[in-house]
Amino acid sequence: MTASPVLLINPRIGLRRNARIPLSLLHLAAVLEGKRRWRILDGNFEADLVAKAVAAVRSEPHALVGVTVMPGPQVATAIEVSKAIREAAPEVPIVWGGYFPTLYPAAALNASYVDVLVRGQGEQPLLDLLELLDRASLDASALDGLGPASRMRRVVLPLSARALLAAWAIAFALGLSELPATNLATPPGVPPMSVVIWSLLHTGVESHLAGVALIMLLVVAAAGLLAATALWSLGSIKAMNGANRS
Repeated sequence: MTASPVLLINPRIGLRRNARIPLSLLHLAAVLEGKRRWRILDGNFEADLVAKAVAAVRSEPHALVGVTVMPGPQVATAIEVSKAIREAAPEVPIVWGGYFPTLYPAAALNASYVDVLVRGQGEQPLLDLLELLDRASLDASALDGLGPASRMRRVVLPLSARALLAAWAIAFALGLSELPATNLATPPGVPPMSVVIWSLLHTGVESHLAGVALIMLLVVAAAGLLAATALWSLGSIKAMNGANRS
């Protein structure tokens, strides 16, 4: 299980031939890349935005739905899609951002279909809000009656999956080549790979040694690649967070 995805919505604002790329949502998607799955629904290009948004939140749990809203015609379509999402998935937080909630925050917050509004730039507030929601998930799971083991399995482990994967792959690659400690702890009749290679080095069976060493090299390379990928993903997330704070 991975972190819940984020749905970003650009409600219809005019005719399709006059539509432009929703750059504000692309900026939000950029800071989510590598951390969470995300999807953008653009009402200027989608034939039935409301139906697709409702189908998306019903298909799987979402961390939140972000709606960008400009004053004018887009307000009506934003209200329509937000009301539909609230009815279909009342547990999903709906966040409004853009010029309308920035200029008229009271009007947005007084609406029953808006849970959070963001004024001004939204990249860092989005990351901060997702972090708060993750913490709230752990607290809510305790209030919901889950014990420590269930909270660990259903909340903590999914949120820590990348870090745990990187740590396991590094420990596996290093432990596979460890000889002194392995030689002392080896059970009778079940020699690990490092002990087998060490034994073959002293028996002079070159063909067997080459094959076993090649297998071990491939396994270590696969573990190293897995660790590098997970660490790169975590590093990209931290770099994006740091860039947004600066």
